[in-house]
Amino acid sequence: MDEELEHGNHFKRYKSGYYWLDKRRIGRIVVSQKMVHKYNLSARFIGDFFDKNIFEVDFKHEYIARFSHIIQLNHSYGYSQSKGSRATTQTPHGKCFSKEFVAWLNNFPLDLLYEGHENAEVWAWCQEKN
Repeated sequence: MDEELEHGNHFKRYKSGYYWLDKRRIGRIVVSQKMVHKYNLSARFIGDFFDKNIFEVDFKHEYIARFSHIIQLNHSYGYSQSKGSRATTQTPHGKCFSKEFVAWLNNFPLDLLYEGHENAEVWAWCQEKN
């Protein structure tokens, strides 16, 4: 198991090395209560998320009716074995931005992405911030 050892503002350090966080990109997955229980997910209530962000009213109500929680995703643009070594997009957990890697980095099972739109929907994946 690749244990997290340190978490900085721009990186996460695990036994396997450094994962450099991409602060320019965001990601979100909305999930049903069923998925939160099934996978023991660490997720925020979607209503709390919408209270802190401005969206069209119709859009907000549609998602609150369908989903109970939201997972905010971290992304990493690179990996290196040591802090001073050159970063690469190939990591021990898959290529940066791949489904496998992002699931590992954000501590959710890859199977969540294949549960169907009624239970989980990718709302943003490696999307550039405005």
